Amino acid sequence: MELLGLEYASEFYGYQLSGGMAKAVLLGMALIQRPQVLVLDEPTSMIDVATKFRIWNVIENSLSRGVLIASHDINEVKRLCNRIYVIVRGRIVASGTPAEISRLFKMPTEIRFVPTTQEINGLLSGIEYWKSGNMYEVAFKELSEALSFVQKLVEGVGVEFLELSSPSFEKVIMKLVGGGQE
Repeated sequence: MELLGLEYASEFYGYQLSGGMAKAVLLGMALIQRPQVLVLDEPTSMIDVATKFRIWNVIENSLSRGVLIASHDINEVKRLCNRIYVIVRGRIVASGTPAEISRLFKMPTEIRFVPTTQEINGLLSGIEYWKSGNMYEVAFKELSEALSFVQKLVEGVGVEFLELSSPSFEKVIMKLVGGGQE
């Protein structure tokens, strides 16, 4: 229970636990039994962010055993799964590692960034971009173009925050399940 940060859970009756706390306690109970295969259905739904990361660490450290996870949380899938099966209407439409899934479609490389200074208009001339608050988002067809832009960005104006997705795992999954606009 310490690994999951739930030492205090013993002070409550089961009906007094929140949904997320109860789920974390159940995971702890399953792990204590040291099963050869651990089957988890939405292991971090309804769980606060701090507990979610603790659970992810516990799951990652238990990968010496088999772990089967059913999840709608794309970040969870990317982080924890070394093999993914995308199921749509009961059919497996794709399978592979996160990297293999990402390469199924030619998708743009996306960059999200917050520049150190707002004087970046020259850097963005001729580039389609989206802005929300201080955050900018741009997309490039090729990874090499994106990396060149990042280098110019860092050298030209500096960066407070930078996130690069190439190709975007999330957009490939959305295309596979029929929710993508790409």
